[in-house]
Order: sequence, then C-alpha cells, then structure tokens
Amino acid sequence: TVTSFADTFGRTLDALATLLPDAKMAVANVPDVTSFPFFTTISNRQLDRFGQPVLDASGRPRFLLGPNNLALTANDLVLLSAKASIAAGIGYPLNTFVYLTPTDSVPGTGTGLSDAQVLNNTEALTLQDRARRFNAIIDTTLRSTTKKRDFAVLDLDGLLRRAKSPGIEIRGVVYTSKFLTGGLFGLDGVSLNDMAQALLCNQAIAAVNARYGSNIQPVDPVRYAT
Repeated sequence: TVTSFADTFGRTLDALATLLPDAKMAVANVPDVTSFPFFTTISNRQLDRFGQPVLDASGRPRFLLGPNNLALTANDLVLLSAKASIAAGIGYPLNTFVYLTPTDSVPGTGTGLSDAQVLNNTEALTLQDRARRFNAIIDTTLRSTTKKRDFAVLDLDGLLRRAKSPGIEIRGVVYTSKFLTGGLFGLDGVSLNDMAQALLCNQAIAAVNARYGSNIQPVDPVRYAT
C-alpha cells in the first residue's frame, strides 16, 4: 500500500544513513509498467486478415472476449502471454475467425481470455496511480529538510516514458518501447535488453555526477545494441 511503502522507504533510508553515514547513494524511482510491451503489444480488438479492426454494423470496433466471456473495453490491456491462446481462437466469438496469415485462419472458440491474460482498465489505473504516488513519496522523502537524504535520483520512470514517446534517438536511429522493433526490450516484453541497460547506466551516471560532482564517463549504448 502507499502508506506501507512510505513507512518502509523512510525507515530503509534511516537505517542506511545509520549504518553507512558517509555513503553516497542513488535511488531509482518506479516506472509505469503498463507502458511495457508485455501490456501494449497484443490488440484488445478482433482483427481481420489485414490486421485491421473488425467493425460492427455501427462502424465500431469489435473487442476480444475476456473473463466470463464478456467483451473487453477499449482501455483493457491484453498481455503478451495471451498470444498463443488468441492464435488458437480463444477470445474470438463463435462464427468469427482469427487470421494468422492472409491465407490461414482459425475459427473463434467462443471462449474468453482468462483473467490472468488481461489487465482490465481498473487494474491498469491502479498500477499507474500507485507508481505516481510511490514516486511522489520518493521525491518528498529525499527532499526532507529534517534529515540528510539528499541522494542522487535515477529517473527510471522518465527514461521509459521517453522510450514510449517520442522515443530515444541515438545516432539518427530512434529506439522505442515497442515489442522487438523498438530495440529496447527483451523477448519477454518486460526485461530491458543490453542497449536499454546501457541507457539506464548513463541515466545513473548523470544523476550521480550531478549530485556529487563526480566525472564518471558515460558508456556508448551502440556498443550494446542487439
């Protein structure tokens, strides 16, 4: 909970300050995980053989079936782990087809995706709100005037927001948080790949240099492109 995080975070900093009074520290904030490709790659809509949304008689998109065989809403997120189930026709109503290629289709089973394969809008908003509130606590706690907590802050949240939009340009190439083609996330859609880890390293170096007056040189992210 927000309350328990605030308490634990403050007590942790106090313990570190007591045990390591002269240590120079950096604290990373919390990213919005719902922007990761694990949550953003699979469409929540029924798609035709050309990858376009299937529309109803009123011209509105038809959504996949979710838990309890109810249609998803526009703001529900389908997890990357649901891909194999969708390819088998789960999530598509009876008398519809999921198209694997322009010439290959699988009939819908009429069975909805499970709760474990969907992050509904309420759950997504809760995660986003929790990350924002945790980060506010981190900022407030580190800037406490009553205790010496002026540590460097590694803005992991800001880095990944830039990756989502507009992207991070390196030597004329724009890297984003899109699955595979974005060039920053691993195959699980959650783990940062080597290049993204290099960018995170540079973010930490910049924060430490700015706070403590050090002159640590950044790494070249292109060396770690995969």
